[in-house]
Amino acid sequence: MYGDWLSSVTRQFQDAFGQIEAEYNFDLGPEFEIAICNVLRGLLPRRYGVCRGFVVAKDGTTAGDDIIVFEADRYPVLRSLGEDLSRKQKVPAEAVLAYIEAKHTLHIQGTGPQSLYKSSTQTNAVKALARERLEPRYRFNYFDLGAQVKPAPGMPKYCNPWYTAVWCRKVDWGKLTSSNFFPTMIDSLGVPLTTDFVATPDGCLLPMRKEVMEDGSIKRTANPFLYEETEHVWFPIENQGLGLATFFLLHAMGWINLPEIDWNGTINGYMKTAPVYHRLP
Repeated sequence: MYGDWLSSVTRQFQDAFGQIEAEYNFDLGPEFEIAICNVLRGLLPRRYGVCRGFVVAKDGTTAGDDIIVFEADRYPVLRSLGEDLSRKQKVPAEAVLAYIEAKHTLHIQGTGPQSLYKSSTQTNAVKALARERLEPRYRFNYFDLGAQVKPAPGMPKYCNPWYTAVWCRKVDWGKLTSSNFFPTMIDSLGVPLTTDFVATPDGCLLPMRKEVMEDGSIKRTANPFLYEETEHVWFPIENQGLGLATFFLLHAMGWINLPEIDWNGTINGYMKTAPVYHRLP
């Protein structure tokens, strides 16, 4: 479809990783994250920003330390770092479209820093950050046009859900294999797997909606979000996991409608802590 777009996206990631491997042999930890950021910056529409760093909630709570995709044309970042991907940025929670845990080699078993367990705790922490939920309505900047929108089956009942993913270049299955990755791993992981998408070279763990048809057959429909009506399904796709992961990311981003930053609350909160000021004559 679209001129074999999936293979084209996959090759862009492979070329970026190959260049790093030739120069650094992946000795530098951040290089894998930086490579993904650079590819995404070239793939995504210009209104989206991509950086490494932390998601910051209104109350100051932070979570995550890997890749953040945010709406750059309406929201500022909290540190003036320019295009420097070697340093980590801080992004307001209201601006975040997606958070991605990037692991060069993802360990399916264990609890180390490169493990699925660790990645899941990171994505869970992002999803736990406080952010006002917006019911689906037609909106344009500050104007609520008042018309309610009914979400499609399987989609969240609010229009600004968190989207999180785990992307890796290689995978260490431990005592498991891709064939028994699910549900064996889910049952023994040790933390809830709320991550929407897990991409590996051997396949992807992705959300799908199950629907029982009138004739008793089962129909499954791909969905970007792990939500009430969706469940994780293991989908084998050799060497094209990151290409498929990018498609799901774009699908999720196209659906999300972010709120405005609470400028009134932010300004008035600052004014309360500022020195006493006097009315001009």
